[in-house]
Amino acid sequence: MVYLNQGKYTEAWKSCDKALNLFEQIKDFRGQADTNYKMGLIYLDQKSYKESLNRHELAMEYLEKAGLTKTSLGKIIKTSLKSVKNKMKS
Repeated sequence: MVYLNQGKYTEAWKSCDKALNLFEQIKDFRGQADTNYKMGLIYLDQKSYKESLNRHELAMEYLEKAGLTKTSLGKIIKTSLKSVKNKMKS
Protein backbone atom coordinates (compact mmCIF):
# COMPACT_ATOMS: atom_id res chain seq x y z
CA MET A 1 0.00 0.00 0.00
CA VAL A 2 3.06 2.18 -0.30
CA TYR A 3 1.89 3.30 -3.73
CA LEU A 4 -1.52 4.29 -2.36
CA ASN A 5 0.07 6.29 0.45
CA GLN A 6 2.16 8.10 -2.16
CA GLY A 7 -0.90 8.81 -4.32
CA LYS A 8 0.40 6.54 -7.10
CA TYR A 9 -2.95 5.01 -7.92
CA THR A 10 -1.98 3.36 -11.20
CA GLU A 11 0.93 1.54 -9.58
CA ALA A 12 -1.19 0.60 -6.58
CA TRP A 13 -3.90 -0.79 -8.85
CA LYS A 14 -1.40 -2.80 -10.93
CA SER A 15 0.12 -4.29 -7.80
CA CYS A 16 -3.30 -5.25 -6.43
CA ASP A 17 -4.42 -6.65 -9.77
CA LYS A 18 -1.38 -8.92 -9.98
CA ALA A 19 -1.92 -10.10 -6.41
CA LEU A 20 -5.61 -10.71 -7.01
CA ASN A 21 -4.88 -12.83 -10.09
CA LEU A 22 -2.45 -14.96 -8.09
CA PHE A 23 -4.88 -15.38 -5.18
CA GLU A 24 -7.63 -16.37 -7.62
CA GLN A 25 -5.39 -19.00 -9.22
CA ILE A 26 -4.62 -20.65 -5.89
CA LYS A 27 -8.15 -20.10 -4.53
CA ASP A 28 -6.90 -18.12 -1.53
CA PHE A 29 -10.08 -16.45 -0.26
CA ARG A 30 -8.31 -14.51 2.48
CA GLY A 31 -5.87 -13.07 -0.05
CA GLN A 32 -8.74 -12.20 -2.39
CA ALA A 33 -10.56 -10.49 0.48
CA ASP A 34 -7.51 -8.47 1.51
CA THR A 35 -6.72 -7.45 -2.05
CA ASN A 36 -10.31 -6.41 -2.83
CA TYR A 37 -10.28 -4.39 0.38
CA LYS A 38 -7.10 -2.62 -0.73
CA MET A 39 -8.63 -1.94 -4.15
CA GLY A 40 -11.62 -0.49 -2.32
CA LEU A 41 -9.25 1.83 -0.45
CA ILE A 42 -7.79 3.02 -3.75
CA TYR A 43 -11.29 3.89 -4.96
CA LEU A 44 -12.13 5.48 -1.63
CA ASP A 45 -9.05 7.70 -1.79
CA GLN A 46 -10.19 8.82 -5.25
CA LYS A 47 -13.72 9.48 -3.94
CA SER A 48 -15.17 6.77 -6.21
CA TYR A 49 -17.54 5.61 -3.52
CA LYS A 50 -19.70 3.22 -5.54
CA GLU A 51 -16.67 1.31 -6.81
CA SER A 52 -15.18 1.35 -3.32
CA LEU A 53 -18.40 -0.08 -1.89
CA ASN A 54 -18.39 -2.86 -4.50
CA ARG A 55 -14.81 -3.85 -3.63
CA HIS A 56 -15.50 -3.77 0.11
CA GLU A 57 -18.55 -5.98 -0.37
CA LEU A 58 -16.50 -8.41 -2.46
CA ALA A 59 -13.91 -8.48 0.30
CA MET A 60 -16.59 -9.44 2.82
CA GLU A 61 -17.91 -12.16 0.51
CA TYR A 62 -14.47 -13.73 0.29
CA LEU A 63 -13.99 -13.52 4.05
CA GLU A 64 -17.32 -15.29 4.49
CA LYS A 65 -16.20 -18.04 2.09
CA ALA A 66 -13.03 -18.44 4.14
CA GLY A 67 -14.91 -18.33 7.45
CA LEU A 68 -12.85 -15.33 8.58
CA THR A 69 -15.43 -12.60 9.17
CA LYS A 70 -14.63 -12.44 12.91
CA THR A 71 -10.89 -11.98 12.42
CA SER A 72 -9.08 -8.66 12.75
CA LEU A 73 -9.18 -8.29 8.95
CA GLY A 74 -12.93 -8.86 9.01
CA LYS A 75 -13.37 -6.16 11.64
CA ILE A 76 -11.21 -3.73 9.69
CA ILE A 77 -13.15 -4.31 6.47
CA LYS A 78 -16.52 -4.00 8.25
CA THR A 79 -15.45 -0.67 9.75
CA SER A 80 -14.19 0.59 6.41
CA LEU A 81 -17.39 -0.59 4.71
CA LYS A 82 -19.45 1.46 7.15
CA SER A 83 -17.26 4.47 6.44
CA VAL A 84 -17.80 4.11 2.68
CA LYS A 85 -21.57 3.87 3.17
CA ASN A 86 -21.51 7.00 5.34
CA LYS A 87 -19.54 8.92 2.72
CA MET A 88 -22.08 7.90 0.08
CA LYS A 89 -24.87 9.39 2.19
CA SER A 90 -23.15 12.76 2.58
